[in-house]
Amino acid sequence: SAREAAARTGRPALAFAYPNGDYDAGTMAALRDAGIGIAFTMRLGPCSPEAARRAPLEIPRVPVLARDSWDVFRLKVS
Repeated sequence: SAREAAARTGRPALAFAYPNGDYDAGTMAALRDAGIGIAFTMRLGPCSPEAARRAPLEIPRVPVLARDSWDVFRLKVS
């Protein structure tokens, strides 16, 4: 839980990654109630800043792989 993470680390939990990608409106409401501002789905793909602002609890992931070169990594996170 967000409370447990905060208790263990001494810092508030600000982000969440959906286990197995499972979430619904109730899950998102619980995250908002817990003060979570952003959450990551299992959908793959880039996300523009505008899209993240529109749906901060449904941000897709960009996989970063061990075999990615530094240049590929920079492209994925830029």
